[in-house]
Amino acid sequence: MSSTSLVEFKDGVADECHEFCNSWGGAARIWDALFETYIPKKHEYDMWMTAAQDERLWQVWKDERLRECERIAYWFCCDNALVKRENFAAMASALREFATLHPVPGKVCHLEAYAKVFDSAKCDAIGLHATSVCENPWYEWDQEKDESVPYNFLTGGKHWFVFDRATEVAAT
Repeated sequence: MSSTSLVEFKDGVADECHEFCNSWGGAARIWDALFETYIPKKHEYDMWMTAAQDERLWQVWKDERLRECERIAYWFCCDNALVKRENFAAMASALREFATLHPVPGKVCHLEAYAKVFDSAKCDAIGLHATSVCENPWYEWDQEKDESVPYNFLTGGKHWFVFDRATEVAAT
């Protein structure tokens, strides 16, 4: 079965991973809730995966009906997103509020567990590895060493910060 992980960054470098079994309880759970709430279905079998293929899912954050917690949770699930330590409490709060707004009785949901990691973390930043079905985005291949090495957000340029994006969007 797939898993999902929260990756802690210490001194800017990907370090400790908190693994959660069944990746359907993380990003997929958030995307599904947003799809069901905000994206019109094109046909009976339409779902968030088809909405991802035709870009409807990737545009949902622009919907004016979304609450801030929904937008924050969505952005956290996007590629290369990080949350800085100064925003851990706000991220934990957004995850809990999202889970309350979009309950999924009988289905796996890692949002409260994610929030607890944010509550207790002492690291610099946290990123999401949404599913073990693909490579961990917070590790890169070093050709010279011929091995995987942890990403360093102090020197790397692929990451972005969730709450910086929220501030930018709010200013527009």
